[in-house]
Amino acid sequence: MFVLWRANAEPMTICNTPVSEADIARFQRDGAVCLRNVFAKQWIELAKAGIRRNVSNPGKHFRDLSGDGASLTDMYNWRAIPEYAQLARESPAAAIAGELMSVHQVIFIEEQFFSKRCHSQSVTPWHQDIPYYPLLGTMCSVWIPLSAVATVDCLELIAGSHRTGKQYLPIKFLAPETTTPAGDPDKLPDGVEVLPDIEAQRGQHRILAWDVEPGDCIVFDAMTVHGNRGNQANTTAERLALRFGAQGIKFAPNKYPWVVVDENYHYLRENEALSGENFPLVWKRNP
Repeated sequence: MFVLWRANAEPMTICNTPVSEADIARFQRDGAVCLRNVFAKQWIELAKAGIRRNVSNPGKHFRDLSGDGASLTDMYNWRAIPEYAQLARESPAAAIAGELMSVHQVIFIEEQFFSKRCHSQSVTPWHQDIPYYPLLGTMCSVWIPLSAVATVDCLELIAGSHRTGKQYLPIKFLAPETTTPAGDPDKLPDGVEVLPDIEAQRGQHRILAWDVEPGDCIVFDAMTVHGNRGNQANTTAERLALRFGAQGIKFAPNKYPWVVVDENYHYLRENEALSGENFPLVWKRNP
């Protein structure tokens, strides 16, 4: 049993979690797991409505990743887009994240939508999420497809890469800089390395990808190396990622020299745990 926290309301008690012990074991071993049929149609439609509102009213983080409109993204708009806020607070996503991370409380960090036009060759380069954030602690993403996705178009994840302890220099995503490092490779902080050429070494890795349908989700650790090769489908692919942190995840503004600290963190002190109106508690395990 778990408790899901809602804004200005009593906690909602839900008795049946969609996460099994086997799912938790796979997540801890591989750093990623695919869960089937865990989001009812109402949540998928709500996510689609949120993206429509987002595209009509882009936020300050809106980006044309491909340079030609074929690959779009935006993030951290949940305070202006009620559909996103409702998904974070009331859908199964927060509980799924809490169960898989095996924690007692979950903080909502942000949402991010991705849209890739049909037959788009826009590649999402291999990367980890955590080096893009001024954060220290455990974090995961719940990646929700809003239409059917074939394995060839699915997010790809390197099994076990979260357990190596290695953190990799991130790259820029904006075309034409999809292979340009975000920082100086010759002046890396301790513990940070240049990511190897995964494409040249594909045979050396166990790469996870699935055929997924609306209602399914992929959950992965922020340390898991992942990427995407485009969209070969005949329809535009839309996905929504909800990112959650474990209790105690901290603000670390000086961790990575390439990270520009967003104003969302303005009221937090260095090494302070995320909390407050911009990083709400959205799930708490039932005692």
